Amino acid sequence: MNSPYTSAYYRDHYLPIQRSKYTEAWPLLRTYITLPIPSMLDWGIGYGWWETFLKEQKIRIPRIVGVDVNEEAVQPRLKNVEYILSSHFQLKEKFDLVVCWDSFHCFPQKNLFDTVNQNGLLLVSEPRPFVHLLEKIKKQGTILVDEWVGEREKSRVLLMRKNFA
Repeated sequence: MNSPYTSAYYRDHYLPIQRSKYTEAWPLLRTYITLPIPSMLDWGIGYGWWETFLKEQKIRIPRIVGVDVNEEAVQPRLKNVEYILSSHFQLKEKFDLVVCWDSFHCFPQKNLFDTVNQNGLLLVSEPRPFVHLLEKIKKQGTILVDEWVGEREKSRVLLMRKNFA
């Protein structure tokens, strides 16, 4: 039996749901996600659907690091992405854009802001069952966008800048 990460159902069911969220959120986000973006970290990269969406929007990011917890979830791998496969790791590097689309519940022990550059952005979303996890993140930054997106599955999307001392 196939893992849900590699099954046709996963791609056929969730790809359209995620694409609709990206498309709905993009008009709200594009004002803030401007070029150049030298580096991006994607927590829960999976198949790289967000990276593909950005490429379609003509957003080119020279350095992309993708984190996921399952090898099967990142197959096939994107050529322009460096992958980290673990939920228990430490990153000292900071990124200009850090994203976590509907996967923060897989990394709740992580402080995503620890990986954001001083002038960088954090984009995080969670589907309705996990939206309560966003409350601790909201206190750590300045909210630029706070909206619900998605027709078939609602997610709350936050785009933030970190509050630096």
